[in-house]
Amino acid sequence: MYYTLRQSPLQSSALQLMGADEHDGLRPVVGLLDNPEHQRTEAFRLDLETTVGVVIFGCPGSGRSEALSTISEALFRQYPSVSVYSIGRTLPFAADSVGLYDSERVLRLLRSIDALLDGRRWDSVHHGERTVVIIDDMAMFERTYESINRW
Repeated sequence: MYYTLRQSPLQSSALQLMGADEHDGLRPVVGLLDNPEHQRTEAFRLDLETTVGVVIFGCPGSGRSEALSTISEALFRQYPSVSVYSIGRTLPFAADSVGLYDSERVLRLLRSIDALLDGRRWDSVHHGERTVVIIDDMAMFERTYESINRW
């Protein structure tokens, strides 16, 4: 799907007041979506519940990094139990941010997240807790870490 967002929720007091519906899964409000067919603007929820991954692309200066920051803050404000980790860029409200070329810390973070997720598969105490990993510049990440099959 392709979306055109008008503004981030950080710029709209109405969207700041919108709460997340925990029963609706992990779908943070991240912006306003123009719907010219119905002549209205509506909240855009990024569906992280049913989506395996999200790719944000664009030319330099198009707002990719701003979108990642918006997603990080939206998750923090709307889903306080979600842990957000960032690789490649320091993001606001992330539990941890690691530089792309700091391979020791990147691998330590990936191993830690992997162990956390393995533990959650077998531990019902963590039911409902979520982890989101945001990677800025996925192409460079893949080139840098392609030789590592499993961290």
